[in-house]
Amino acid sequence: MYSQSFSSTLGSTNQEYVFGKLVKLESRLNKIWGRWIEHQLTIISSTPLSNTVLPCTKAFPALVRKVENIIEALSIDDYKELASYKELATNYEAIWNAINCILTNFESENPENFNVVRRGTDMSSTTIARMNTAPENTESINNHLILLINYKWLSDQIKDLDTLPSHMKGTVDELRSTELSHYCQLIAQTNTIGELVELLKHINELAKTRTNPSKTNAYSSSIVKKVLAKFQGDHLRETIKELSSIVSKQIIGTCYSREGDFENEFSRKIGDEIEKDLFVSCLNSLSIIYTTNFSKLGSILKDYYDNVSNPADKSVITRYFNKEMTSL
Repeated sequence: MYSQSFSSTLGSTNQEYVFGKLVKLESRLNKIWGRWIEHQLTIISSTPLSNTVLPCTKAFPALVRKVENIIEALSIDDYKELASYKELATNYEAIWNAINCILTNFESENPENFNVVRRGTDMSSTTIARMNTAPENTESINNHLILLINYKWLSDQIKDLDTLPSHMKGTVDELRSTELSHYCQLIAQTNTIGELVELLKHINELAKTRTNPSKTNAYSSSIVKKVLAKFQGDHLRETIKELSSIVSKQIIGTCYSREGDFENEFSRKIGDEIEKDLFVSCLNSLSIIYTTNFSKLGSILKDYYDNVSNPADKSVITRYFNKEMTSL
């Protein structure tokens, strides 16, 4: 990029010899860079997935940042107008596509672990316990977490990089947001709040058919009270603490290795920050799931269950979740 910038200033002068040498140097450097990029793409494509952030996920933002530091040190003006910058942007796209290909291929090759479908309408405790411990649920949660931590690392680390195309940053952040939603929905599904979510879903389906759910055996007042008893008094706080503990155990330790000297101090620092931020983001999303569903519950109780009270309100839920967010 520097040789191209310098040669462009000589192109209109009579220093043909120097200009010719710079053009040859530029061509040689482009070939070396191109071969290096191809080698990196080969390495990325053969990277196996693990339960931690991929090495290429960490290396990509670090590479871009290093290139930007070089550009700044060389004081290259209007570098985005140079052909070499356009080639650089193309290379960045290729690296990002290779990384994303690993992640999206993982999802497409394991569709059964990214779309947990529940069967049946029996809301007995036995059914809920079976859903909570089903291997496909655990596998699906783990798989979405792998995607989430990789997109989260990328999103955080590339947002301030000037040489990356803006559409790439937007795509990565959208993927992060989507995986955050999927992960939190699955965490909620497979824990106590999931029983309430499922209950409300089936009650609403009955209501749409103009059936009074409280008059049915499956969703009588006694059945609803039994489900809501799990959120009465201290039980509400306990369900939230349980979710917080589950999320913490799953996220902490995913962004860098705690063993040996595989990670440098900079990577460890970033990893700590991302894990804590992701933990808070997940609890925020779960808090919304709680408040949204207890709000829906209030409307249903008002319409069909006059003799049943709502065990929680938004202020209490928010207070409990805020306390858990500061637990790390």
